[in-house]
Amino acid sequence: MWRILFGFTLLGLGCGPEKQAKLPKPTPITLDLGQSFDKATRSAEDPPQDVQKPADRTLTKKPTYKLVEQVKELWPKVVLTDASGKALPIRAKIETSLGGIVVELRPDWAPNHVRNFLVLARLGYYDGLRMDRIIQMETEKFPVVSWIEGGCPLGEGKNPSGSIGYWLRDEKTPANLSGEGLLGACREGSPDSGATRFFLSLQPNRAEGDDRTFFGRVVEGMEVVRKISLRPLIILEDEPPGSHSPETPVEILRVVELGVLPEQKSPNP
Repeated sequence: MWRILFGFTLLGLGCGPEKQAKLPKPTPITLDLGQSFDKATRSAEDPPQDVQKPADRTLTKKPTYKLVEQVKELWPKVVLTDASGKALPIRAKIETSLGGIVVELRPDWAPNHVRNFLVLARLGYYDGLRMDRIIQMETEKFPVVSWIEGGCPLGEGKNPSGSIGYWLRDEKTPANLSGEGLLGACREGSPDSGATRFFLSLQPNRAEGDDRTFFGRVVEGMEVVRKISLRPLIILEDEPPGSHSPETPVEILRVVELGVLPEQKSPNP
């Protein structure tokens, strides 16, 4: 795996945290398990700073304007709580051409990001897209920082890209979240710019200053995540150090919602 010595702030690598001295601070929203689409997102009329124009069609030829309308319609129909109003951990399986990855989605960490992921999965948005980017590098603070990314509408995973016509406002997730397998939202290089792209972390510790939104964790299939991370890479000179696409595309076959499992025990916290 190609690696490079680089600064510990992880700049310019798609899902990396931003350098806050140059960008406005994120505007975390109050935890609200039933927040409306309009409150949870930013539209094309009020885009985040320095984002790219949304694609007209996805890699799988889905018109993005139609997807946005479907997301809005389905958004309030996704239930994240039990009858008492308690947040429910919900499991989903990301089926890839290299195997399946089961993630536990945590509405108690970031309800809007969980709802967005489930809505897109139910609409078949991810079907036929790719695990499109692999991050692997050495840093001053950690021996290895790595994660894999997927869900870019164009299958490229280049920054800034990822929107189909709206962006999620950042949610402030627990600061003590750490460990291999965390599921988080890729941002387009500025706050409030998460959309369709997600990442799965392979690093044992969370980097200092990492304020990205995390909304779940891998509970089965870390061997598949590792397998994807070790794919041979296409090395292009115009890409940020340590951020590349696999030579052979790793396809997302589908994302299947598994629901709340009986007597399911969620990882801490």
